[in-house]
Amino acid sequence: VTGHATTGTCNGYGFFDGVDDPNRGCPGVVPIADRWSLTNPDGIRCTIADTMTNVYGVDDQGRGLRVIPDNVGVQYGLRGLQSGDISMDKFLALNANVGGMDIDGVRSTARSESSVEAIERGFATGRFNLTTGGLAYIPVIDHRSYTDMQGDFHDSYRSAVLRERFLNAYGEAGTHVAWRASGAGSAVMNARAIEKLDEWLTNLEAAGALENPSRTATIEARPADIEDGCYINSTTFTAAPLDWYAPASENPCNAAFPFHADPRIVAGSPLSIDVMKCELKDPVRADYPEMTDEQWAQLQSIFPDGVCDYSKPSQGYTELEGTWLSFGPDETVDLGTPVIVGTPRVGDTLSVSVAAPSGSALEYQWMIDGVAVDGATGATLELVPDHQGKHATVRVTASLDGYVSSSEISEPSKKIRFDNKGGGKS
Repeated sequence: VTGHATTGTCNGYGFFDGVDDPNRGCPGVVPIADRWSLTNPDGIRCTIADTMTNVYGVDDQGRGLRVIPDNVGVQYGLRGLQSGDISMDKFLALNANVGGMDIDGVRSTARSESSVEAIERGFATGRFNLTTGGLAYIPVIDHRSYTDMQGDFHDSYRSAVLRERFLNAYGEAGTHVAWRASGAGSAVMNARAIEKLDEWLTNLEAAGALENPSRTATIEARPADIEDGCYINSTTFTAAPLDWYAPASENPCNAAFPFHADPRIVAGSPLSIDVMKCELKDPVRADYPEMTDEQWAQLQSIFPDGVCDYSKPSQGYTELEGTWLSFGPDETVDLGTPVIVGTPRVGDTLSVSVAAPSGSALEYQWMIDGVAVDGATGATLELVPDHQGKHATVRVTASLDGYVSSSEISEPSKKIRFDNKGGGKS
């Protein structure tokens, strides 16, 4: 199901739970009292998405849009089912119960969903390394110490993933050489990698291709004596093509250093693992081993919207915009902290005062106890009975030509009260 060499590989991912948990991702310098929590919804969020809002954007509550994780339609263990390694019942139970993680890092019965908008930005700006852009002409010697059996999540199959992406982009991989080794062989391999990369760059310089780089020039400058392979007997190099699909009987490096995979590949993803959020299709019964009518009905109920169609590119896929991208100005709008004005009383109207440069366009989002109020996107908020006993805040976003937009959230109002006199007012 996992595709890894050992179950211990999964343990390493536990060190990165802060990637999706708004609280656990915070460094020690952020006071605990200031961090996001269910009881402090306006606190500082420290997920990867929240620290990269300038790249991926935010949702209607100011939370960072996520490019990962998304597992809608992912059929975990599919290859294991097709090969007979797991039963149909286990396959169905796994996918019925795998669930996901919501935007606050909380385990949920629903599958995880990412933002197509954020994914598109990721592809456009090169956040997903598809070997395009500058890698079209940069020489790469991919030298990897083999630690798969030690539970290292820097699995060796990642070299094969990179190779697959080169092949997808160019139809060849002339700028990419891949070596594997372990133990004493790693030191020999690493030293030779530096030596040969220096030779490769020297050849490029002699050809005048550093100033005018091209893929053709880089391939032509590649040293004639470097090729894919591995160090099986410490210092002895064995040539063998980098081929994730080749059986061990036909590839000595795959026999000495077996490739493994990850849950996405076992679920049917292409080796390039470049589908961040899959397109969906209706499941076809003939694509699965024999099953009962009851099992078929269960599979359809597990995937009501369909299963991943890996014959299609990722949702949000777009071409890289280019290299040395400019992301515009780096000076933000000088926006002061918004101040709520008015009496926090049902029937009254709150307004907001904020200092912003002349010409700024202001956007507002009022919140009650940290939850965005539908339609409350103006400079005022009328308080209704449902607000009683709660606190109001408002997020103000200022935009100005030539500046990076900035957002600030006000301090909470006092607790909203209710007076019987005068229909709520006193």
